[in-house]
Amino acid sequence: MKTRRANIKGFTLIEVMIALVIVAILVAVTLPIFQNYELKNRRSQAVNWLSQLRLEMERCASNNNGNYIGCNGGGANLPLALVNPLIQQQYSNLHYGVAITINTINGVVGAGYTLTATELIAGSDPDCRTLSIDNLGNKTYTGGSPNTARCWGSN
Repeated sequence: MKTRRANIKGFTLIEVMIALVIVAILVAVTLPIFQNYELKNRRSQAVNWLSQLRLEMERCASNNNGNYIGCNGGGANLPLALVNPLIQQQYSNLHYGVAITINTINGVVGAGYTLTATELIAGSDPDCRTLSIDNLGNKTYTGGSPNTARCWGSN
């Protein structure tokens, strides 16, 4: 007389291993995409900060007869006093630090400025370590990126 085996439901070891391999492949494919997205997000934050700060610099200069002296910190209506709290409210993880440099152009002190966003953790974005924009709108960067649009645009 033959005994019947009970019908056992479950997964075999091979089925579990195949499922784990599929999950590992999906993680390996999506992780670089996520990391690239995170870098773009960080750059976007820096570009946003510089854009806000540029508007504040122009507003400050319009209140100072077109001169940027006094627009780089301190006081109630100055850009760093306004923009830094906005940056800290909007973003909990800061990846770039923002700085203002007042320039002398053709012997006129305060005739221009340069805004710079520098990565806070060295090497976190090797393509765009610093982003800079001046009062004329000239955009520059330092890093290994092949073009300015990659750091300043949505590439």
